[in-house]
Amino acid sequence: NGFGKMLADLDIPDPDAYIETLSALSRKLDAIAHESLASAIGTVHREYLEAWEASQQRRPSNHRPPPAWVLPLVVGGDDLTAMVAGRWARRFVEAYLTEFREQCKRDGSTKALSASAGIAVVKTGYPFYDAYEIAEKLTKIAKKSGRDAGSYDLQVVHGSGGDQLKLIRSSVPAALDVLPVRVTELAENASDERDSRLLRVPVRD
Repeated sequence: NGFGKMLADLDIPDPDAYIETLSALSRKLDAIAHESLASAIGTVHREYLEAWEASQQRRPSNHRPPPAWVLPLVVGGDDLTAMVAGRWARRFVEAYLTEFREQCKRDGSTKALSASAGIAVVKTGYPFYDAYEIAEKLTKIAKKSGRDAGSYDLQVVHGSGGDQLKLIRSSVPAALDVLPVRVTELAENASDERDSRLLRVPVRD
């Protein structure tokens, strides 16, 4: 979020200098994206292993190594696409958006930037393209809510075909709508309270 405005605000009349500045910003943004991804995976992986070990202790006779929970597909520039085990999707996105924002704030040239995300929660055999399209729509919704700080939107989807996001959300009473979530509000609202509010919306969990 904010990259287009940053480019529009560049006042560099010399074309060569403008291209060099743009290239430097793109490289820096790419590095921030990779570092934020590594940090988010590291943070969530520690929590994942703790939860996995706890579950295995309850079944000592069936101990097995933990399966992979995240698969980054596209990482570069201002785009990140990943497949994540459903239980850890929100935690991963929260960790990534928070780290991305913190790294941008520490860097003078990118301090105005943040990121937004969309999470499409689907079954394993769900068509990938459809899930990706839903996640893209959710990202656009999230951007409108938190351009200044970053946010995410989430939807559990069971059916396919047509505009599933529109079909589902048109049936949700406005009073129950608690999404998108702004990352700056995560520390202000206890996760348990936020989770319980999300659980009141049957079609989303």
